[in-house]
Formats: sequence, structure tokens, C-alpha cells
Amino acid sequence: MMPIEPKPIKATIFIATELLVLVNFFRLAIVIPDIINHLLLLIIFVVTLELIFHGLVFFLYRILKKRLEKKRKNNQPNQ
Repeated sequence: MMPIEPKPIKATIFIATELLVLVNFFRLAIVIPDIINHLLLLIIFVVTLELIFHGLVFFLYRILKKRLEKKRKNNQPNQ
């Protein structure tokens, strides 16, 4: 039996989360025009939410990557 590799699983979870966020933004795009009757404001709103989400995801990924590198460096035996 082959071991399960975490990278494809993490990538799948990330892609699924991205799709879920995109679907929610499109749901907002259907509901909000009733409230805001201006398409430009709606586009700015959705793009801003998407940029904030991506910024948070990549910022957290960068922090996690740095922590993992430090942990690997500390676990290596001194030569």
C-alpha cells in the first residue's frame, strides 16, 4: 500500500476552498444588485473581497513556510 502524500491533498483542499469562495462571491453578486443598483460598485466590491482573501491566504502560507523551514533546520543534526 502506497503512503498518502500530503501535498496533493493540501492542493486539493486549497483549490476547493478557492472555488467555494468564488461561488460565495457570485452568490453575493446575485443578491447585492437588488441593494446596489450600480454594477461598477458591485465589481469593485467582489474584486476587493477576492484580493483580501488571496492576500490573507498567501500571507499565512508564507508564515507557515518560514516556520516549517526553521523547524527543519533545528531538527537537522549538526555536522
